[in-house]
Amino acid sequence: MSLRQLGKSISDAVRKFLRVPTADERAVNTLLKEIQRALIRADVNARIVADFTRKVRERSLSSEVPPGFSRKDIVLKSVYDGLVEILGEKKPTLQLVKGTNIMLFVGIEGSGKTTTVAKLAVLLKKRGYLVAVVCADDHRPGAYQQLLDLLSEFEIPVYWERGVKAPELAERGVKKFKEEGYKIILVDTAGRHKNEQELIEEMRVISDRIKPTHTFLVVDAAIGQFAYQQAKAFHEAAPIGGVIITKLDGTAKGGGALSAVVATGAPIYFVCTGEKLGEIEPFDPNGFVSRLLGMGDLRALSEKLHEAYLEMKRLKEAELMPEKFNLLAFRIQLQQARKLGPLTKLLDLLPGGLSLNLPPEVAQEASKKIDKWLVIMNSMTREELENPKIINRSRINRIAKGAGVYPEDVRELLSNYKRAKRMMKAFKSDRAAKRMLEKLTKSVL
Repeated sequence: MSLRQLGKSISDAVRKFLRVPTADERAVNTLLKEIQRALIRADVNARIVADFTRKVRERSLSSEVPPGFSRKDIVLKSVYDGLVEILGEKKPTLQLVKGTNIMLFVGIEGSGKTTTVAKLAVLLKKRGYLVAVVCADDHRPGAYQQLLDLLSEFEIPVYWERGVKAPELAERGVKKFKEEGYKIILVDTAGRHKNEQELIEEMRVISDRIKPTHTFLVVDAAIGQFAYQQAKAFHEAAPIGGVIITKLDGTAKGGGALSAVVATGAPIYFVCTGEKLGEIEPFDPNGFVSRLLGMGDLRALSEKLHEAYLEMKRLKEAELMPEKFNLLAFRIQLQQARKLGPLTKLLDLLPGGLSLNLPPEVAQEASKKIDKWLVIMNSMTREELENPKIINRSRINRIAKGAGVYPEDVRELLSNYKRAKRMMKAFKSDRAAKRMLEKLTKSVL
Protein backbone atom coordinates (compact mmCIF):
# COMPACT_ATOMS: atom_id res chain seq x y z
CA MET A 1 0.00 0.00 0.00
CA SER A 2 1.46 3.38 -1.04
CA LEU A 3 1.38 6.42 1.22
CA ARG A 4 -1.38 7.89 -0.92
CA GLN A 5 -3.46 4.75 -0.47
CA LEU A 6 -2.69 4.72 3.25
CA GLY A 7 -3.95 8.27 3.61
CA LYS A 8 -7.12 7.47 1.67
CA SER A 9 -7.80 4.35 3.77
CA ILE A 10 -7.45 6.22 7.05
CA SER A 11 -9.47 9.20 5.77
CA ASP A 12 -12.27 6.87 4.65
CA ALA A 13 -12.29 5.20 8.09
CA VAL A 14 -12.48 8.60 9.81
CA ARG A 15 -15.32 9.79 7.59
CA LYS A 16 -17.23 6.59 8.25
CA PHE A 17 -16.73 7.13 11.99
CA LEU A 18 -18.08 10.68 11.74
CA ARG A 19 -21.37 9.30 10.41
CA VAL A 20 -22.06 7.10 13.44
CA PRO A 21 -24.61 8.59 15.87
CA THR A 22 -22.56 7.99 19.04
CA ALA A 23 -18.80 7.88 19.61
CA ASP A 24 -19.05 4.92 21.98
CA GLU A 25 -16.50 2.14 22.59
CA ARG A 26 -17.88 0.02 19.76
CA ALA A 27 -17.53 2.86 17.23
CA VAL A 28 -13.99 3.62 18.41
CA ASN A 29 -12.95 -0.03 18.14
CA THR A 30 -14.36 -0.27 14.60
CA LEU A 31 -12.41 2.86 13.59
CA LEU A 32 -9.18 1.56 15.10
CA LYS A 33 -9.48 -1.84 13.43
CA GLU A 34 -9.70 -0.19 10.01
CA ILE A 35 -6.73 2.08 10.75
CA GLN A 36 -4.75 -0.90 12.10
CA ARG A 37 -5.35 -2.79 8.89
CA ALA A 38 -4.22 0.17 6.77
CA LEU A 39 -1.02 0.71 8.78
CA ILE A 40 -0.04 -2.96 8.62
CA ARG A 41 -0.59 -3.00 4.86
CA ALA A 42 1.65 0.10 4.62
CA ASP A 43 4.46 -1.97 6.24
CA VAL A 44 4.37 -0.20 9.61
CA ASN A 45 5.81 -2.49 12.30
CA ALA A 46 3.14 -4.54 14.11
CA ARG A 47 4.49 -3.53 17.54
CA ILE A 48 4.22 0.15 16.63
CA VAL A 49 0.67 -0.38 15.35
CA ALA A 50 -0.35 -2.19 18.56
CA ASP A 51 1.11 0.61 20.69
CA PHE A 52 -0.69 3.20 18.56
CA THR A 53 -4.01 1.37 18.96
CA ARG A 54 -3.68 1.06 22.73
CA LYS A 55 -2.84 4.74 23.23
CA VAL A 56 -5.56 6.04 20.90
CA ARG A 57 -8.26 3.83 22.46
CA GLU A 58 -7.29 4.93 25.96
CA ARG A 59 -7.22 8.63 25.10
CA SER A 60 -10.42 8.45 23.06
CA LEU A 61 -12.51 6.85 25.79
CA SER A 62 -11.04 8.30 28.99
CA SER A 63 -10.06 11.89 28.16
CA GLU A 64 -12.22 14.66 29.59
CA VAL A 65 -14.31 16.59 27.06
CA PRO A 66 -13.70 20.35 27.33
CA PRO A 67 -16.69 22.70 27.02
CA GLY A 68 -17.55 23.39 23.39
CA PHE A 69 -16.21 20.04 22.10
CA SER A 70 -17.64 16.53 21.68
CA ARG A 71 -16.42 12.98 22.27
CA LYS A 72 -15.97 12.62 18.49
CA ASP A 73 -13.55 15.56 18.57
CA ILE A 74 -11.55 13.78 21.26
CA VAL A 75 -11.37 10.61 19.15
CA LEU A 76 -10.22 12.53 16.05
CA LYS A 77 -7.55 14.35 18.06
CA SER A 78 -6.37 11.04 19.52
CA VAL A 79 -6.05 9.46 16.06
CA TYR A 80 -4.25 12.48 14.65
CA ASP A 81 -1.84 12.76 17.60
CA GLY A 82 -1.20 9.01 17.48
CA LEU A 83 -0.20 9.16 13.82
CA VAL A 84 2.08 12.13 14.53
CA GLU A 85 3.76 10.15 17.31
CA ILE A 86 4.43 7.27 14.93
CA LEU A 87 6.31 9.69 12.68
CA GLY A 88 8.05 11.58 15.48
CA GLU A 89 6.43 14.34 17.50
CA LYS A 90 9.17 16.93 17.10
CA LYS A 91 10.11 18.81 13.95
CA PRO A 92 13.94 18.88 13.80
CA THR A 93 15.39 22.18 12.68
CA LEU A 94 18.64 22.42 10.74
CA GLN A 95 20.89 24.50 12.98
CA LEU A 96 23.81 26.18 11.21
CA VAL A 97 26.99 27.21 13.00
CA LYS A 98 28.55 30.66 12.63
CA GLY A 99 31.66 29.55 10.77
CA THR A 100 31.83 27.00 7.96
CA ASN A 101 29.13 24.32 7.95
CA ILE A 102 30.44 20.99 6.67
CA MET A 103 27.69 18.47 5.87
CA LEU A 104 28.67 14.85 5.32
CA PHE A 105 26.25 12.51 3.47
CA VAL A 106 26.38 8.71 3.64
CA GLY A 107 24.03 6.02 2.37
CA ILE A 108 23.74 2.59 0.82
CA GLU A 109 24.09 2.33 -2.97
CA GLY A 110 20.87 3.23 -4.76
CA SER A 111 19.45 5.32 -1.92
CA GLY A 112 19.43 8.50 -4.02
CA LYS A 113 22.22 10.11 -2.02
CA THR A 114 23.90 12.08 -4.82
CA THR A 115 20.59 13.52 -6.02
CA THR A 116 19.70 14.39 -2.42
CA VAL A 117 22.98 16.27 -2.00
CA ALA A 118 22.14 18.31 -5.10
CA LYS A 119 18.59 18.96 -3.86
CA LEU A 120 19.74 20.24 -0.47
CA ALA A 121 22.50 22.33 -2.08
CA VAL A 122 19.93 24.06 -4.29
CA LEU A 123 17.53 24.55 -1.35
CA LEU A 124 20.25 26.18 0.75
CA LYS A 125 21.45 28.30 -2.19
CA LYS A 126 17.90 29.61 -2.67
CA ARG A 127 17.85 30.55 1.01
CA GLY A 128 20.79 32.86 0.35
CA TYR A 129 23.74 30.77 1.53
CA LEU A 130 27.08 30.45 -0.28
CA VAL A 131 27.11 26.72 -1.08
CA ALA A 132 29.66 24.32 -2.58
CA VAL A 133 29.74 20.53 -3.07
CA VAL A 134 32.57 18.01 -2.72
CA CYS A 135 32.25 14.71 -4.60
CA ALA A 136 34.20 12.30 -2.37
CA ASP A 137 33.26 9.25 -4.43
CA ASP A 138 36.43 7.52 -5.67
CA HIS A 139 34.48 4.60 -7.09
CA ARG A 140 31.92 6.09 -9.47
CA PRO A 141 33.13 8.90 -11.78
CA GLY A 142 29.54 9.27 -12.94
CA ALA A 143 28.65 10.77 -9.55
CA TYR A 144 30.81 13.84 -10.29
CA GLN A 145 29.23 14.30 -13.72
CA GLN A 146 25.77 13.85 -12.20
CA LEU A 147 26.44 16.64 -9.69
CA LEU A 148 27.79 18.91 -12.42
CA ASP A 149 24.70 18.34 -14.57
CA LEU A 150 22.33 19.04 -11.66
CA LEU A 151 24.10 22.08 -10.19
CA SER A 152 25.64 23.95 -13.10
CA GLU A 153 22.62 26.16 -13.78
CA PHE A 154 22.56 27.20 -10.12
CA GLU A 155 26.27 28.13 -10.19
CA ILE A 156 27.12 25.79 -7.34
CA PRO A 157 30.75 24.58 -7.71
CA VAL A 158 31.65 20.88 -7.43
CA TYR A 159 35.11 19.52 -6.48
CA TRP A 160 36.49 16.12 -7.59
CA GLU A 161 39.86 14.59 -8.61
CA ARG A 162 40.50 11.37 -10.50
CA GLY A 163 42.66 8.72 -8.83
CA VAL A 164 42.37 10.13 -5.30
CA LYS A 165 40.97 8.10 -2.37
CA ALA A 166 37.69 9.19 -0.77
CA PRO A 167 39.11 10.55 2.54
CA GLU A 168 41.72 12.60 0.65
CA LEU A 169 39.09 13.86 -1.82
CA ALA A 170 36.90 15.01 1.03
CA GLU A 171 39.75 16.71 2.88
CA ARG A 172 41.13 18.52 -0.19
CA GLY A 173 37.71 19.69 -1.32
CA VAL A 174 36.69 21.01 2.08
CA LYS A 175 40.03 22.84 2.47
CA LYS A 176 39.69 24.45 -0.96
CA PHE A 177 36.14 25.72 -0.44
CA LYS A 178 36.86 26.93 3.11
CA GLU A 179 39.72 29.03 1.78
CA GLU A 180 37.38 30.45 -0.87
CA GLY A 181 34.91 31.55 1.81
CA TYR A 182 32.01 29.14 1.26
CA LYS A 183 29.74 28.95 4.32
CA ILE A 184 28.12 25.58 3.55
CA ILE A 185 30.05 22.65 2.07
CA LEU A 186 28.17 19.44 1.26
CA VAL A 187 30.30 16.29 0.99
CA ASP A 188 28.89 13.38 -1.06
CA THR A 189 30.41 9.92 -0.49
CA ALA A 190 30.43 6.56 -2.26
CA GLY A 191 27.49 4.26 -1.63
CA ARG A 192 29.05 1.05 -2.92
CA HIS A 193 29.12 -0.66 0.49
CA LYS A 194 26.24 -3.07 0.99
CA ASN A 195 27.38 -3.75 4.55
CA GLU A 196 26.48 -1.03 7.06
CA GLN A 197 29.65 -1.61 9.10
CA GLU A 198 31.91 -0.92 6.11
CA LEU A 199 29.89 2.16 5.29
CA ILE A 200 30.08 3.45 8.84
CA GLU A 201 33.82 2.74 9.01
CA GLU A 202 34.44 4.82 5.88
CA MET A 203 32.20 7.52 7.33
CA ARG A 204 34.32 7.57 10.48
CA VAL A 205 37.57 7.90 8.52
CA ILE A 206 36.23 10.75 6.41
CA SER A 207 34.65 12.36 9.46
CA ASP A 208 37.98 12.33 11.30
CA ARG A 209 39.59 14.12 8.34
CA ILE A 210 36.99 16.84 7.65
CA LYS A 211 35.33 17.29 11.09
CA PRO A 212 31.73 17.71 9.80
CA THR A 213 29.27 19.90 11.65
CA HIS A 214 26.38 17.79 10.31
CA THR A 215 26.20 14.15 9.23
CA PHE A 216 23.21 12.78 7.32
CA LEU A 217 22.21 9.22 6.49
CA VAL A 218 20.19 9.01 3.27
CA VAL A 219 17.61 6.20 3.39
CA ASP A 220 15.50 4.87 0.52
CA ALA A 221 11.85 4.69 1.65
CA ALA A 222 11.32 1.56 -0.44
CA ILE A 223 13.30 -0.58 2.04
CA GLY A 224 10.47 -0.21 4.56
CA GLN A 225 11.09 -1.66 8.02
CA PHE A 226 14.69 -2.56 7.09
CA ALA A 227 15.39 1.16 7.52
CA TYR A 228 15.45 0.45 11.24
CA GLN A 229 18.78 -1.42 11.10
CA GLN A 230 20.46 1.22 8.95
CA ALA A 231 19.23 4.16 11.02
CA LYS A 232 19.99 2.45 14.33
CA ALA A 233 23.59 1.61 13.35
CA PHE A 234 24.13 5.11 11.98
CA HIS A 235 22.56 6.87 14.94
CA GLU A 236 24.74 4.93 17.38
CA ALA A 237 27.86 5.78 15.37
CA ALA A 238 27.04 9.45 14.85
CA PRO A 239 24.56 10.78 17.41
CA ILE A 240 24.92 14.32 16.05
CA GLY A 241 23.47 13.16 12.73
CA GLY A 242 20.07 13.03 11.14
CA VAL A 243 18.25 11.11 8.43
CA ILE A 244 16.89 12.09 5.03
CA ILE A 245 14.20 9.81 3.54
CA THR A 246 14.10 9.62 -0.26
CA LYS A 247 11.62 8.31 -2.85
CA LEU A 248 8.46 8.97 -0.87
CA ASP A 249 6.61 9.80 -4.08
CA GLY A 250 5.02 6.37 -4.55
CA THR A 251 6.82 3.73 -2.56
CA ALA A 252 4.76 0.93 -1.09
CA LYS A 253 6.86 0.91 2.07
CA GLY A 254 7.11 4.62 2.89
CA GLY A 255 5.10 4.31 6.10
CA GLY A 256 7.32 1.46 7.26
CA ALA A 257 10.53 3.38 6.58
CA LEU A 258 9.36 6.52 8.34
CA SER A 259 8.10 4.75 11.43
CA ALA A 260 11.17 2.49 11.57
CA VAL A 261 13.58 5.41 11.51
CA VAL A 262 11.63 7.27 14.19
CA ALA A 263 11.71 4.15 16.38
CA THR A 264 15.53 4.38 16.47
CA GLY A 265 15.47 7.89 17.89
CA ALA A 266 17.34 9.27 14.85
CA PRO A 267 15.69 12.53 13.76
CA ILE A 268 14.34 12.84 10.22
CA TYR A 269 15.35 16.25 8.89
CA PHE A 270 14.18 16.13 5.27
CA VAL A 271 12.04 14.00 2.97
CA CYS A 272 12.26 13.81 -0.81
CA THR A 273 8.93 13.36 -2.56
CA GLY A 274 10.05 13.15 -6.19
CA GLU A 275 12.95 13.23 -8.67
CA LYS A 276 12.93 16.97 -9.36
CA LEU A 277 15.45 19.20 -7.58
CA GLY A 278 12.71 21.13 -5.81
CA GLU A 279 11.05 18.02 -4.37
CA ILE A 280 12.74 18.10 -0.98
CA GLU A 281 11.23 19.58 2.17
CA PRO A 282 11.89 19.79 5.91
CA PHE A 283 10.13 16.93 7.68
CA ASP A 284 7.23 18.17 9.80
CA PRO A 285 5.26 15.25 11.33
CA ASN A 286 2.15 17.41 11.89
CA GLY A 287 2.12 18.75 8.35
CA PHE A 288 2.94 15.34 6.91
CA VAL A 289 -0.01 13.68 8.65
CA SER A 290 -2.35 16.52 7.61
CA ARG A 291 -1.30 16.15 3.99
CA LEU A 292 -1.33 12.36 4.17
CA LEU A 293 -4.95 12.33 5.30
CA GLY A 294 -6.00 15.24 3.12
CA MET A 295 -7.75 16.63 6.20
CA GLY A 296 -5.94 19.78 7.30
CA ASP A 297 -8.79 20.61 9.68
CA LEU A 298 -7.70 17.70 11.92
CA ARG A 299 -4.49 19.55 12.71
CA ALA A 300 -6.43 22.68 13.64
CA LEU A 301 -8.82 20.63 15.79
CA SER A 302 -5.91 18.97 17.60
CA GLU A 303 -4.32 22.35 18.32
CA LYS A 304 -7.59 23.87 19.57
CA LEU A 305 -8.26 20.92 21.86
CA HIS A 306 -4.71 21.09 23.18
CA GLU A 307 -5.24 24.76 24.04
CA ALA A 308 -8.58 23.90 25.68
CA TYR A 309 -6.94 21.24 27.86
CA LEU A 310 -4.22 23.67 28.93
CA GLU A 311 -6.87 26.27 29.76
CA MET A 312 -8.90 23.73 31.74
CA LYS A 313 -5.83 22.66 33.70
CA ARG A 314 -4.88 26.25 34.50
CA LEU A 315 -8.38 27.23 35.50
CA LYS A 316 -8.93 24.13 37.60
CA GLU A 317 -5.76 25.01 39.47
CA ALA A 318 -7.12 28.52 39.93
CA GLU A 319 -10.41 27.13 41.29
CA LEU A 320 -8.46 25.44 44.06
CA MET A 321 -6.84 28.77 44.96
CA PRO A 322 -9.58 31.31 45.78
CA GLU A 323 -7.17 34.22 45.73
CA LYS A 324 -6.54 33.48 42.02
CA PHE A 325 -10.17 32.75 41.12
CA ASN A 326 -11.03 35.13 38.25
CA LEU A 327 -13.69 35.51 35.58
CA LEU A 328 -11.90 32.98 33.35
CA ALA A 329 -12.34 30.30 36.02
CA PHE A 330 -15.91 31.44 36.66
CA ARG A 331 -16.67 31.20 32.93
CA ILE A 332 -15.45 27.62 32.64
CA GLN A 333 -17.62 26.67 35.61
CA LEU A 334 -20.63 28.15 33.85
CA GLN A 335 -19.73 26.43 30.56
CA GLN A 336 -19.44 23.08 32.30
CA ALA A 337 -22.75 23.66 34.05
CA ARG A 338 -24.50 24.31 30.72
CA LYS A 339 -22.87 21.37 28.95
CA LEU A 340 -22.53 18.55 31.45
CA GLY A 341 -25.66 17.31 33.17
CA PRO A 342 -29.03 18.39 34.57
CA LEU A 343 -29.05 22.10 35.32
CA THR A 344 -31.18 21.68 38.46
CA LYS A 345 -28.28 19.73 40.01
CA LEU A 346 -25.37 21.48 38.36
CA LEU A 347 -26.42 24.98 39.40
CA ASP A 348 -25.94 24.04 43.01
CA LEU A 349 -22.40 22.88 42.34
CA LEU A 350 -21.34 26.41 41.41
CA PRO A 351 -19.89 28.38 44.29
CA GLY A 352 -22.79 30.57 45.39
CA GLY A 353 -25.18 28.34 43.48
CA LEU A 354 -28.92 28.03 43.94
CA SER A 355 -30.97 25.40 45.76
CA LEU A 356 -30.84 21.79 44.62
CA ASN A 357 -34.66 21.69 44.58
CA LEU A 358 -35.29 24.42 42.02
CA PRO A 359 -38.76 24.60 40.46
CA PRO A 360 -38.62 23.99 36.67
CA GLU A 361 -39.54 27.60 35.83
CA VAL A 362 -36.79 28.95 38.08
CA ALA A 363 -34.23 26.55 36.59
CA GLN A 364 -35.25 27.69 33.12
CA GLU A 365 -34.82 31.34 34.06
CA ALA A 366 -31.43 30.58 35.65
CA SER A 367 -30.37 28.80 32.46
CA LYS A 368 -31.18 31.90 30.38
CA LYS A 369 -29.26 34.04 32.86
CA ILE A 370 -26.14 31.85 32.55
CA ASP A 371 -26.35 32.10 28.76
CA LYS A 372 -26.49 35.88 29.07
CA TRP A 373 -23.50 35.93 31.43
CA LEU A 374 -21.45 33.86 29.00
CA VAL A 375 -22.24 36.31 26.21
CA ILE A 376 -21.18 39.18 28.47
CA MET A 377 -17.87 37.52 29.34
CA ASN A 378 -17.21 36.89 25.65
CA SER A 379 -17.35 40.67 25.18
CA MET A 380 -14.63 41.26 27.77
CA THR A 381 -10.94 41.57 27.04
CA ARG A 382 -8.46 38.99 28.26
CA GLU A 383 -7.14 41.54 30.74
CA GLU A 384 -10.62 42.10 32.19
CA LEU A 385 -11.29 38.38 32.54
CA GLU A 386 -7.98 37.82 34.32
CA ASN A 387 -8.28 40.90 36.55
CA PRO A 388 -11.96 41.83 37.15
CA LYS A 389 -10.94 44.61 39.56
CA ILE A 390 -10.12 46.89 36.62
CA ILE A 391 -13.72 46.81 35.32
CA ASN A 392 -15.01 50.33 36.03
CA ARG A 393 -18.12 52.21 34.86
CA SER A 394 -16.79 53.02 31.37
CA ARG A 395 -15.70 49.43 30.86
CA ILE A 396 -19.10 48.17 32.04
CA ASN A 397 -20.83 50.40 29.47
CA ARG A 398 -18.51 49.19 26.70
CA ILE A 399 -18.98 45.52 27.64
CA ALA A 400 -22.76 45.92 27.79
CA LYS A 401 -22.84 47.55 24.38
CA GLY A 402 -20.67 44.80 22.87
CA ALA A 403 -22.85 42.05 24.38
CA GLY A 404 -26.16 43.72 23.51
CA VAL A 405 -27.30 43.89 27.15
CA TYR A 406 -27.89 46.56 29.81
CA PRO A 407 -25.11 47.76 32.15
CA GLU A 408 -27.22 46.34 35.02
CA ASP A 409 -26.76 42.87 33.52
CA VAL A 410 -22.98 43.29 33.60
CA ARG A 411 -23.14 44.46 37.22
CA GLU A 412 -25.31 41.47 38.11
CA LEU A 413 -22.69 39.14 36.59
CA LEU A 414 -19.88 40.83 38.54
CA SER A 415 -21.93 40.61 41.73
CA ASN A 416 -22.44 36.87 41.27
CA TYR A 417 -18.77 36.39 40.47
CA LYS A 418 -17.82 38.10 43.74
CA ARG A 419 -20.33 35.95 45.56
CA ALA A 420 -18.80 32.83 43.98
CA LYS A 421 -15.34 33.92 45.07
CA ARG A 422 -16.51 34.45 48.65
CA MET A 423 -18.02 30.96 48.61
CA MET A 424 -14.69 29.58 47.35
CA LYS A 425 -13.00 31.05 50.41
CA ALA A 426 -15.68 29.62 52.67
CA PHE A 427 -15.19 26.17 51.15
CA LYS A 428 -11.46 26.46 51.64
CA SER A 429 -11.87 26.95 55.37
CA ASP A 430 -14.61 24.35 55.71
CA ARG A 431 -13.15 20.93 54.84
CA ALA A 432 -16.39 19.06 55.35
CA ALA A 433 -18.27 21.35 52.95
CA LYS A 434 -15.49 21.02 50.42
CA ARG A 435 -15.52 17.20 50.60
CA MET A 436 -19.28 17.23 50.19
CA LEU A 437 -19.01 19.42 47.10
CA GLU A 438 -16.32 17.19 45.57
CA LYS A 439 -18.39 14.07 46.20
CA LEU A 440 -21.50 15.60 44.69
CA THR A 441 -19.48 16.86 41.70
CA LYS A 442 -18.18 13.35 40.94
CA SER A 443 -21.65 11.82 41.24
CA VAL A 444 -23.22 14.28 38.81
CA LEU A 445 -20.39 14.88 36.35
